[in-house]
Amino acid sequence: MEQDGQLTFEDNPLTVQYRRGQECLKRCAFAEAEELFDEIFDTNPHYRGIEDALKTAKFWLNRQERIEKRQNGKQRAEFLQEEWEHFRQFINEQNIQTREVLHAITHGVINEIIRHLTIYFQELDTPDVSVLCKLARAFLIIGDYRKAKETLDYALGFNRHDGIVLLLLGETLYHTIQTGAETMDSEQLHTLEQRSQYYLREAFMVSPQDIIPDDIHIPEVSDALKRIRADGKEKEAEVYWLPIYLRMAGFLRSVRPMQEADIATMHENAQQLERSLAESKFQRGILIPQLLNQYLWLFDYYHEHKQSRRECDSIEQNIQQWSQPLAEYLHLEAFGHKEQHNEHE
Repeated sequence: MEQDGQLTFEDNPLTVQYRRGQECLKRCAFAEAEELFDEIFDTNPHYRGIEDALKTAKFWLNRQERIEKRQNGKQRAEFLQEEWEHFRQFINEQNIQTREVLHAITHGVINEIIRHLTIYFQELDTPDVSVLCKLARAFLIIGDYRKAKETLDYALGFNRHDGIVLLLLGETLYHTIQTGAETMDSEQLHTLEQRSQYYLREAFMVSPQDIIPDDIHIPEVSDALKRIRADGKEKEAEVYWLPIYLRMAGFLRSVRPMQEADIATMHENAQQLERSLAESKFQRGILIPQLLNQYLWLFDYYHEHKQSRRECDSIEQNIQQWSQPLAEYLHLEAFGHKEQHNEHE
């Protein structure tokens, strides 16, 4: 609209055309997007974001023919996922930072991936949980946490102990809290936080070998990884150290209630790891954090659900043999305030 006879920013023909180009990216109409952005560039090569927009449109237009050659469903979904990873590298190499361009292409390509993964899943004779996990990851990328959770809840019905499903559920609930905390009461927040931590912690326990730490998009995880790498831990051991570092950062403090058989199995696992460490000098960099994770889970279980000081003290002594900082942290967090209170009485 006009103000005092002047066109406003919203009415600027280049602005209108730029927005049309963004809508084309969202529809994966790459040829049309390139044409619109080219015209803007010819008119004003300094228009904000136009170089990023052109680079993005050309990247995907160069792949359009190969995309269309893939059959709907599995083939096209897998090709789009591969090219999406290439595009992520391209973003870094070309220093593409214009938010509205990245938002538009992300929604365009990821929604196409979702569409073809859905076709693929519907064509399967038997459900494939890994396809559901790919779908959930796609929903997470575009911030659709409700659909991500629905997909993962469905996947959980096929395998309640799938580590990647548990990991993604924990991540989904984490982001649900971050984006919706203002609409929740304290009880809802506490419940979601606890469930998120249950899922994340369980994932690290049941199948750490399947987890790629850099694929977890949680700030606390990224910070813990930086500390792990700064401390010089072995690359192969990072995923085993991650829940320990997170725990010492005050994150992942809750564990789910367990049956006595589960507790007995954890004690047996810890004893086996102790024997392995005593008998061999190999792979200690991986075995030590595995052992600490068993003890850490047991410590938190006895403290949170059983309130057993005797059991906690016993486990703390075992932890101290392998990591004095962890043992001291747990002791101070669990009992320090009580001991300080007793000293003042």
